[in-house]
Amino acid sequence: MAPRFSIIVPTRERLRTLGPCLRSCLYQTHTTFEVVVQDNASADGTGEFVQSLDDPRIKYFRNASRTSMRQNFENAFANATGEYLISIGDDDGMVPGALETLDRALGFGRYDFATWPPVYYFWPGYNDQPGVPLKRHSLFGAVETIGANSALDKLRNARPVHFRHMPKLYHGCVSRGLVDRVRAQTGTVFLYDIPDIYAQAALSFAAGEGIALGHPVSIQGGSTNSTGSSQFESPAGSPSSIGEAPFDRFVKEASTDQTAPIPYNSNFASMSYYLYVSLVIAQKAFQREDAIDNDGWIKRIVQELSRDAHTLGGAKRAPSLSLIDEKILFVLRTVPDPSPKIASDSIRKSGKSRRRYLSRCMLLTELNGENTIDTASRVLGTAFAKRAVNYTWFPGWQLLQAQSWLQMVIANRGRALPR
Repeated sequence: MAPRFSIIVPTRERLRTLGPCLRSCLYQTHTTFEVVVQDNASADGTGEFVQSLDDPRIKYFRNASRTSMRQNFENAFANATGEYLISIGDDDGMVPGALETLDRALGFGRYDFATWPPVYYFWPGYNDQPGVPLKRHSLFGAVETIGANSALDKLRNARPVHFRHMPKLYHGCVSRGLVDRVRAQTGTVFLYDIPDIYAQAALSFAAGEGIALGHPVSIQGGSTNSTGSSQFESPAGSPSSIGEAPFDRFVKEASTDQTAPIPYNSNFASMSYYLYVSLVIAQKAFQREDAIDNDGWIKRIVQELSRDAHTLGGAKRAPSLSLIDEKILFVLRTVPDPSPKIASDSIRKSGKSRRRYLSRCMLLTELNGENTIDTASRVLGTAFAKRAVNYTWFPGWQLLQAQSWLQMVIANRGRALPR
């Protein structure tokens, strides 16, 4: 019998964070789930470590040789057997017991996908204060039903789509049926070098009804292993365990993968750019002729690339690898370099600590001298306790949310610092 859930963890030579990640996954109390580890030919002992865990819920698969991130994701989803699929990174984690809440919300086959608010954990070395920043509006919320095609209509019209209203494979949950429909229509699940972003566009073409939970299921980890952080948060990249920035390695491997019909351009550091390219690829793959507001997307991308001098300068020097790139570069030639911004902490309003407790806090996650996604998962499990509610959307639900938030802060006042 197939498990209800597959937690999919693609990895490559990141044993330092993978170990705590897998331990956090095993805190689930749901009786039928698997953890699929897709190893992209690691040489750091990943295989030996995973096998040493000797847990039947963990399924380990290894590529014979190093491949692109896109292909590694493709292999991972081909090896997953669950009815619903969840993908997380190898420095991410799961909230203990969250699969039971997700299971109840999904019911019996009615929904194609589920989303939830992000909760972040800052690994030591990535942030001055390791821990989990929490916001009240991201916890203890109601469950909302998401109509079919709502995300796709906004994407086509270059309108922002809230993460709650878009099917996601990465830190989201999708049905096997939805993934199979995408694969049957396009021949593969992933057709672009950034698999998680491409999936948001492709799934939107095939998705039916979904739900948005108001409480997290997974934890997004920020570490020096993160490929996205290596590109967006540090121009020089963040050195990995073998001395090369994760983003640089990603670019090298992407260049060897010829599957994507539009080549990956690493010089455009813009999430809107990647999503727009994904939308264009998916629309063609699904053989759809619905109009896309291309001018609106170009405007969004240029605005995003113009946010600071470094990002804009890199984009202006980008080679043109596609017709989309040509259009963006044509507009960028007319964009002046932005003025330097002067940051001043004195401008920010501090407020009183007790007032900040009402909307946000920093949860310290060290246990017995250890601070990892594993300890963060355990601390969150204790902090949330049984307060994670599972009610449906109704006027005034925020009162229940505020009550659960205050109960959590009071019960964890030794760890929950004002932020």
